Amino acid sequence: MVLESRKPSWPTARFVLVLLVGLFAGASAARAELIQVPIGSRAVSLGEGRVACEADLGGWNIDLHGRLAKPPSEESAIGQSIDLHVAANATACADGDNRVTLVATDRYPVVDLSTVVFSPDEGRIDAEGAR
Repeated sequence: MVLESRKPSWPTARFVLVLLVGLFAGASAARAELIQVPIGSRAVSLGEGRVACEADLGGWNIDLHGRLAKPPSEESAIGQSIDLHVAANATACADGDNRVTLVATDRYPVVDLSTVVFSPDEGRIDAEGAR
């Protein structure tokens, strides 16, 4: 029995090539930015060269210049996300639709340093604390 190998036809190979390029180009274009901050903490920067286009939103306080966002301090805000419209400067707010997602997380845990036990032979660290 003789098996013949067939080369793929040019239209089929071109279709596969266009499909792969489209998938990789589309994957690089989709991008979302997420900023997570514990409730009640100090304000964080929205990123280099960006200002907020909206005032206080969902408990988040935006500073006067729009470059910093302070998370809410209420426990009910934990896990809630807010989409904030941002731009390169205040005049560019009407043109673009860039968004940053702000998420309020729970406070950082407080570890009692006197309870930390390092066990390298077992590959673990044990600690106790609050939260």
